[in-house]
Amino acid sequence: MEHYVYRIEYLKPRDERKYYIGKHSGEIEDMGTSYFTSGVIKEDFILNNKDYKVKIIYKGFDAKDAIRFESKIHKRLNVSRNPKFFNLINQSPKGLDTTGLTFAINKKTKIKEMITTDEYKNNKDLYEYNDDGYLNCFDKLEDKYTRVTYDEYNSNKNRYVHPTEGMVNCILLKTNEKVYITSEEYRNNKHLYKHVNKGNVICKNKNTGEIMRVSCDELKDNDNLIHINEGRVVCYDKVLNVKTTISKEIYRCNKDRYNHSMVGKTIVTRISDGKKIAISSEEYRNNKHLYKHMNKGKISARNKHSGESLSLTKKEFENNRHIYEYISKGIVHDRKECPQCQKNVSVSCFARHMKSHDNKMIWLNDNQNQNTILVTETEYYTNLTNTHYKPKGRERNCLKIAYIDGEEIPLSKLIKLRSPK
Repeated sequence: MEHYVYRIEYLKPRDERKYYIGKHSGEIEDMGTSYFTSGVIKEDFILNNKDYKVKIIYKGFDAKDAIRFESKIHKRLNVSRNPKFFNLINQSPKGLDTTGLTFAINKKTKIKEMITTDEYKNNKDLYEYNDDGYLNCFDKLEDKYTRVTYDEYNSNKNRYVHPTEGMVNCILLKTNEKVYITSEEYRNNKHLYKHVNKGNVICKNKNTGEIMRVSCDELKDNDNLIHINEGRVVCYDKVLNVKTTISKEIYRCNKDRYNHSMVGKTIVTRISDGKKIAISSEEYRNNKHLYKHMNKGKISARNKHSGESLSLTKKEFENNRHIYEYISKGIVHDRKECPQCQKNVSVSCFARHMKSHDNKMIWLNDNQNQNTILVTETEYYTNLTNTHYKPKGRERNCLKIAYIDGEEIPLSKLIKLRSPK
């Protein structure tokens, strides 16, 4: 059996498309008699055989060599995007390269067609999405591209690789062309590429329920649109051991089951490459020379005219006081009285305030045991009615002199003991 690569030339072109390059395994005499290509020109090639001219450009006895030769020609001429070729897909040594293409069902003919993603997006009234339950992926064991069910792909992720894994869909700024490149190449060449979704968000139409991707400005201006994750949180399900997105109400009612994905984490900027990442608070405290907090040196402000909230440096805020104001200006926070020190504390800070009583220490004169002791504020306020607990000095929380073994010691020498680690 021979394996050959052929080129078909259309002698009566109706548009720019003129050529088709393909590969076949079989007898060369079969071309145009029993084999009529597998491309879009197949039906017309059968009916109008005389309008086409076939030329064999490679032949051999190894199928892999024929595929490699076809792949080189397809890559060099970029036949899937070249307006002079009928080919919809570029061949590659590992299989068909379907980058930028998708299967869709023609609503009129009910036939599945392979079209470009742009053509599908611009003609949704003509096409509907073809979801047959299968996924194109690369099989690492067979070393080739294949189609498997979603269930098989999800249960064998060590074997199958998604075709876009580790890739970024971006726009080449020079030609305004959409290309797939590796994540590393994109990070190192951001002056050459722009992410295809930069400045866009996924949202949902309240009236129709349609999910779409729009610009951030359009989302703000259109009251009928809401963010796809509005009212939802990303958390970890301890029962199923998976990361999931659920509504805030379900999260609040099932905190024993779910852990918020950002609990104990903080968003920082890595100094080495300027990338924003989320790390644990402990890691940030121990490596402040490697990371910078995203809000360090900034304050939350609001634009007086547009009402937009943003973070500004203190210098920017001070130089533009006529434009910006503190985000909390005019807002009255609910306050609660502390049962221990009778101070009015903001409700949002109340738990932290109560905890601070356990961390602060007070020197007291224990008249009953004729000794000076060090106790927490909580313990002091709890036993305030106990007469043998009496603070040393005129002020209750700021003692001037303490007595240890009958010796008077100024409080300045004992200041480190007041806030022990």
